[in-house]
Amino acid sequence: MKKILFRGKSTTDNHWLYGSLISNYTEKQFFIDEHHQSAPVIPETVNQWIGLNEISTEAKGIFEGDFLLLERKLIDENDGFWNSNAGQIMNEHNIDEVIIRIFVSDFMEVKYEGYLKRNNQFLTECEYYKVDEEDKTIYSFRDNGLQFLKYLIGKGARVIGNAYDNPELLPAQE
Repeated sequence: MKKILFRGKSTTDNHWLYGSLISNYTEKQFFIDEHHQSAPVIPETVNQWIGLNEISTEAKGIFEGDFLLLERKLIDENDGFWNSNAGQIMNEHNIDEVIIRIFVSDFMEVKYEGYLKRNNQFLTECEYYKVDEEDKTIYSFRDNGLQFLKYLIGKGARVIGNAYDNPELLPAQE
């Protein structure tokens, strides 16, 4: 049986709560039931667990809205990763890091977007995918797929923050 888990930030103390989601749609209120105690949460922060965990044992899991970091230095130079599209892009453009943002999923589909970094700067010149056709300064790739995220976690990708606590980890959208 698939485990279903949610998280949301408490309206009282702004801490993350993990558990079952209880909603009152008529009043647009959401509660997280953690250890048989319900607490109100900020609706915009409610995210579902995507079914993957980090290798670290302290992690609570990976949720929609999380940011993962994949560092080039953690991947062996003889690893088959370098034959994948992501590996080839990293090699061709000498990418040091990729920050991966997990999207709020539609129709139970996990989506992600990867932001490319070289020398601690977001890549701004690349013929690959753009975040927005109007904004020619921020480049990234978008895709679907739980299996590829699982693969990246096996290569050392780890959670470094989320869209609510750490928006500064991604480039500013103008």
